[in-house]
Amino acid sequence: MDFNDVEASWWLPDTEHHRTSGTLAYSASGLTLTVYGNLQPVIPPEPGVWTAVVHDLENIPIVYGETRTGQKISLLGVSGFPLRSLPATQESYRVELALEGGHVEETTFAGIKAGFHQLDDWAGADSIYTKTPGQNTVMVHPDTVELASAPLPEAQLRIKYGIEGHARNQEVSYSRWCAYSAEPAAPMEWRELLEQYVQPLNDLLVVAMGSPIPLNDVALKVKGFWCPAYFRTRETKGGAKIRRPSDYDSPALLTLPKSPDAAEQLLTSWFKIRAELRETLSVLLGPLYAPFTYEEHKFASFFQGLEAYHSVRRTRYGTTDVTKAEHKERVASVLATLSQANHEEGIIQWAQNILQTRNDKPLWRKVDDIVRSTETVGEDILGAAPNFCSDVSRTRTGVSHGGAQKGLTIVSRYWHAEALLWIMRVRILLDIGITDAPERARQREAYQFMLTKLREESE
Repeated sequence: MDFNDVEASWWLPDTEHHRTSGTLAYSASGLTLTVYGNLQPVIPPEPGVWTAVVHDLENIPIVYGETRTGQKISLLGVSGFPLRSLPATQESYRVELALEGGHVEETTFAGIKAGFHQLDDWAGADSIYTKTPGQNTVMVHPDTVELASAPLPEAQLRIKYGIEGHARNQEVSYSRWCAYSAEPAAPMEWRELLEQYVQPLNDLLVVAMGSPIPLNDVALKVKGFWCPAYFRTRETKGGAKIRRPSDYDSPALLTLPKSPDAAEQLLTSWFKIRAELRETLSVLLGPLYAPFTYEEHKFASFFQGLEAYHSVRRTRYGTTDVTKAEHKERVASVLATLSQANHEEGIIQWAQNILQTRNDKPLWRKVDDIVRSTETVGEDILGAAPNFCSDVSRTRTGVSHGGAQKGLTIVSRYWHAEALLWIMRVRILLDIGITDAPERARQREAYQFMLTKLREESE
């Protein structure tokens, strides 16, 4: 069903006798069902009673479909403006989710399975064949292999790979698949499964790889079977080329085989940290989920991600500029100076109200806290751009509140944004126990190139 129109007959679960032909169109903009007639049976008006034709929005939990070849389809979250009292030539409906392979009776599911670009490389899937040296014989390995497993308190997580394809007398065609699955203790609505289990792993892949990692294959578990699922944010297997972790210019910092922790511990630690940093990651990684974002918006997202992280970790970094005792002395000194200058009592009171409540840490100090906490990475960046913290803070104010021309130039802003992303990725990996994350970054060609450009822009 990938980006193709599907012709089928459609009906509601309780009105199978009333089938309507139509087309389900699936594209990047979403799912649309067009039926040629009335999806629901017409309710004729009473004889002699005049009835106004009113189209009201209706939400239909489930719609069934069946193609000419017998393929069963279930549509969930169907909404539209049906014509209930008169025959219609055509009706259109928006569809939130389409399931291929069966007719579901419930809107909750026992599990979700997802495939991502480069998941096999990240997870360390092996080759599916062996070729004997000096011979033309190729041995295909058909077994399904589990690469990772993590029993969370409320769900079981797994990453597996295997092969799919066919063999005929004159043709053999196999390809490797790699999928991540989550099966909760109790059935859940599909959006909850997506948000609680798929998006967190997607975030880990983006942080680890430093690149957009699109979600492609998705399936939902219904009565022990996996049904392919289609919805708006799911992508196709095509799309832009993504650098492999082993590529010389890849910004990847972490893969499953090169994790210092076992797969179970890594996934468990990530889900715990991700729950703490959910909003931070949502802001920080936005441009990597939407790579068409303009550079100015990327800078704002990366910086706001840093701000959000500092706020979440306020206990670690502190939020006050100076100690309470020093702040109290400063306020008293200023007020004494104003009193000696014979300012009006109202002005002195106003100043006191302001000064007593403002001991928050300046923005550039918050940046400095995070930068220095990344150890050698922070030293590299401050060495290449000594004014990094103040420059990005000033530019952030301009980008967020207007007057961006007062900050960094367009080119310099790009490289400072790249530095912010490296800083945050290293910082987050340190949080999950990747203690050598700074050195991993320093070994990447992409990181060293960023430092070179940052140094050039700061001279």
